[in-house]
Amino acid sequence: MRRALLYIVICFISYSAFSQDTIAIAPVAKKDSAKTRTYSINGTTGYSLLLGHLQGVSYGSPKSGYSSFEGYNFGVEGTCWLSNRFGIGGMLTNSSFYAAQTGLANMAIGYQQSMFADSAKVQALTKYNFYNLFVGPYFSFPLKSKKFTVDIRAVGGLTFVSTPDFDIVVVNLGIPYPFAQIRSTAFSYGFQAGGGIRYNFDKHVGIKINVDFYYTDPNIKIVNSNFPSNSGREISDYHQSVMMLHFNFGISYKFGIKSVQNIAKY
Repeated sequence: MRRALLYIVICFISYSAFSQDTIAIAPVAKKDSAKTRTYSINGTTGYSLLLGHLQGVSYGSPKSGYSSFEGYNFGVEGTCWLSNRFGIGGMLTNSSFYAAQTGLANMAIGYQQSMFADSAKVQALTKYNFYNLFVGPYFSFPLKSKKFTVDIRAVGGLTFVSTPDFDIVVVNLGIPYPFAQIRSTAFSYGFQAGGGIRYNFDKHVGIKINVDFYYTDPNIKIVNSNFPSNSGREISDYHQSVMMLHFNFGISYKFGIKSVQNIAKY
């Protein structure tokens, strides 16, 4: 009887130990966890104010670019928000400026006088264009009302610059002498920094206004065609810093993308 009872106790202990081992090596349960990454896309357009020598209209100064000081810009930008207040973004933009009519008139008078001609006419067939591909940090600071957000950015990268075509015709003794400063291009480094205020209609859509300072320093090799030796003004390169102020209005759209991760649960 004692042996039978001892045998039952041993079997019970062995079964309990085996059951605990079985529980310990039971299959691991997995739980799906969704993490949301926030992105935003903005479309902007606005007024550009040109600063520096590019807006110069003096015939006697090689720094003069004969550009209008008023222009326009437009572009798109996108941001990946790594947190509620910090993200990495980029923008693709274009800024354009027509040639200044005062500058064209001064250029015509200058060519006429330097070549002792009867008359001269200058016209610009295209515009100054600045194409920019910039990346950098973006910062966002929601205000207490939660409807308004202060946005700050500082971006830099590649700039492509193109000049206008200047067609010149000088007339002397009834004979026209045409020549031209052909559209010229250059790549350069540029940067832009500024901030603005965004009004959020809801968690996705908002409107924004921005003010940005822009800078680039292109070295443009000027292409001339059929220039006479006594023209008085023939420029082979133009290397002047270009600065602008952008005043923009834009529409923003913010959205989130969920990524599912499997997390082991013991």
